Amino acid sequence: MELLKAPTHDPEVLVAHANAALTPRHRLRLARAVVEDGWTVSYAAAVFNVSWPTANKWGPVKSSV
Repeated sequence: MELLKAPTHDPEVLVAHANAALTPRHRLRLARAVVEDGWTVSYAAAVFNVSWPTANKWGPVKSSV
């Protein structure tokens, strides 16, 4: 008898949920603003109306992938 395998989730596939601060499109816009336009994480957080940790999560760290 073959054991059922739990479905694996690709960690790079990100789906917005009801409580998500940013949609995937806005994550990309925030990352581009920080990396390409030279915005500070603090400024991007204020513009996108999210906390600094949220902006930092999607800003310089995720954009280099």
